[in-house]
This record gives sequence, structure tokens and C-alpha cells, in this order.
Amino acid sequence: QTSPNHPVPAIFPPPPGADVHQVFLTPGEVLSGIDFGNRPVDTGFASGIVWQDFNANAERDPQEPGQGGVTVYADYNFNGVLDVGETSTVSMDDIPETEFDEGGLYVLEARPGFTAVRQVVPLNHVQTFPNSDAASPFEQGAHFVNIESGVEIPNLDFGNFHLDVPPGPLPGDLTG
Repeated sequence: QTSPNHPVPAIFPPPPGADVHQVFLTPGEVLSGIDFGNRPVDTGFASGIVWQDFNANAERDPQEPGQGGVTVYADYNFNGVLDVGETSTVSMDDIPETEFDEGGLYVLEARPGFTAVRQVVPLNHVQTFPNSDAASPFEQGAHFVNIESGVEIPNLDFGNFHLDVPPGPLPGDLTG
């Protein structure tokens, strides 16, 4: 900032609790000895399970397994599309050698702030959970959460129903 009332550099102490320097300079003036530091932003986490909703009832029933290989992401700009710069992860496949079924589990590391946690719906599937009757398609099928540094938000689950698609060309497909 410049100020005609300050012909020489004026440095004011920051207000209590503020991490700022208030400096007034004249045009072309250079001031040294003021340090600024940056620190990495601590991330938060979202976690849950992606499952195969065999009966499309939007509820996970005991016989419905987790679904591995599904991309889950933080939709920072709320456009319903996984964009460059948005963090993502892939749900786990079950590891048969363990006693625990890891199938479908995911943990997503995300920057702090309000965001939508979404999945990329697998081919030949329709998402059943979370479902939304929101007017905007960008509001549908997402968990809207406030990510906080160092905090995990659990139980952000996704259900998918597999569509039975007959082999061969689809109706109206003139290529096959």
C-alpha cells in the first residue's frame, strides 16, 4: 500500500491474534526485513463404502457386497464432474487373504472447506444412494460436507444398481 502521509516506510504491529504485516511504501520504494511464511494446509478425510445395491432399494442389505474399483472424488466446484485438481481415490477390492472384507471401502483425502463428495458411477450402473430429488442435477447423488483439517467424516456411502445390458449393439446403434 502507498500513502501520501507516510514519506518513509511505516511498519505497524499487527493487531493481536492477526498474522499480518501492515506496511506503507512510497512508489518505487523497497523494504527488506519483513518475512512471510507459508505452511501446508492440513487436509481432512471423507470415508465410506461403495456397495452393489442388488435390489435397488437404496439401502445396504446384508447380502450386498462392497464394490471395488469405483472412483470417489471431492467435487470442489460442484459441477458434477471429476476435474483436474480435484482429489480422488478408488474404492478397494476385497483382499481374500485377510479376515475382513475391504471390498468397497474408501478414504478420500481432501482440502478443508465445503465440498460435494461424489462417485464416478460405474459403466452399466445407476446410483441408488445417495439419491436426491433436488431440482438441479448438480445437487443430486452427492454428500455435501464441510471438510475440516485432521478430521475424518465417515459413512459417506454410495450404492449402485447394475443394469442388465444385453450383449451386442444397443437399439438404434447403427455401428454394429
